[in-house]
Amino acid sequence: MFEFNSETGEYNKTAAFDDSYILISGTDLEMNAAILGGIMGDKQKALDVWMIRMGGEEAAHSLQDYADFADC
Repeated sequence: MFEFNSETGEYNKTAAFDDSYILISGTDLEMNAAILGGIMGDKQKALDVWMIRMGGEEAAHSLQDYADFADC
């Protein structure tokens, strides 16, 4: 799914990435929403906010044309 680019030091996505899926953990979503819900005082609103946050972050990753595995 990735190919190393020696000029940039990054890993460029290949065509194989087009057949991948984005998975979001329901457990992580619920846990983070529970924490945020305690702060906000509204669990459903916190769940909505956290779904938007996680979905937005993963959508951004899906649009990147490279990845940096150095920090993994």
